[in-house]
Amino acid sequence: MGPVRNRFKAAFWGCFLLCFGQMTYAGGLDQTTFSPDILFEEGGVAELRAQRRSADVTGALIAAPTVTTGGVLQDRSTVEFGYKQDLTDRLGLAVQITTPYAARTRYGQAGYPLNGTDARLDSRAVTALLSYDFSNTLFAFGGVRLLQSDGDIYVSVNAGAPNVFSYRFTGDSDTGLGYVLGLAYSRPEFGTRLALSYTSPIDLTFSGQEGRVLGAAGATPTLSDTRFGVEMPATLSLDFQQGIATDTALFGRVQHSRWGGFEIRPNLYPAGALVTYQEDVTTYDLGIKHRLSASWGVSASYRVEPANGGFSSNLGPIDGLRAFTLGAEYQGGPYAIGFALTQVRFEDTTTALGTTPLARFDGNRATLATVRLNYRF
Repeated sequence: MGPVRNRFKAAFWGCFLLCFGQMTYAGGLDQTTFSPDILFEEGGVAELRAQRRSADVTGALIAAPTVTTGGVLQDRSTVEFGYKQDLTDRLGLAVQITTPYAARTRYGQAGYPLNGTDARLDSRAVTALLSYDFSNTLFAFGGVRLLQSDGDIYVSVNAGAPNVFSYRFTGDSDTGLGYVLGLAYSRPEFGTRLALSYTSPIDLTFSGQEGRVLGAAGATPTLSDTRFGVEMPATLSLDFQQGIATDTALFGRVQHSRWGGFEIRPNLYPAGALVTYQEDVTTYDLGIKHRLSASWGVSASYRVEPANGGFSSNLGPIDGLRAFTLGAEYQGGPYAIGFALTQVRFEDTTTALGTTPLARFDGNRATLATVRLNYRF
């Protein structure tokens, strides 16, 4: 390993603990946000990360509070992979396979107007990055990002005319192409790092089958071929770290995602847009990490995502959150294993049918458990 990259590594001990903060609930359909941290690992690295998300999200009709939704957001498991190696003393290569966007929503409570609605959206992204050390303090990275998505969505609405219909879409997207650009600044003698990252928007074209039945909820639509486009949003993020004592550092992240104006608008969906977001989303993370010994490290972090207000999507009834994460890592030889537990509290929000308020979602929570395995070579 070259001397410049070693100096970066000395300033960035324990970036694994920070990586956990990028695998959590966030604005829009975000599941895992881009992080450049793997580029700052020393030497060659292969890593596997797995996370289990368990949500308790329920709501109640505004007009009849005794009519509830039941659990809406379904439990999910995510597995991701990362690989990095040095090509020269100054040039590095990294590949990440992630699930950047996803949703799993189900309404199964009898009497609720959306009872029978069941929606799944998944995605896969492959990001290939090159990094270059210009000097002892300046580091640049960039690359390409391939994104593909698929979904299976059934919507049943029985809320009085004209909001009575059944709709179904099943299909997948083509592979969209985007890019990543970033700069990092380091002062190892002060334990300082700043990393600015930009991920471009990516255009996807979904192909599949869709159909609708107007005037009947719970019906089975006749499906026909369909195509429609979706633009996934750009993001801009700033990661930082500052040493404050021996083996102790503050770290944090600010990310702005351009979700404002986003929509999924199939051709036959009776209510126009299936999913829409009116505002951009900004997320703030702040944490502290401490190395207990040559083998053990711990961290704690806090995330805030301010609510935007207005109506939330029925297929994702959350708007803003606060989350607290505790993490620990053990390193032995070339191997490392880490664990993190996150408790999430969602801000209260309201859903609607059209412009008519439908339900209140108050006091909802989620728990996330994460494991990462790391091998250096």
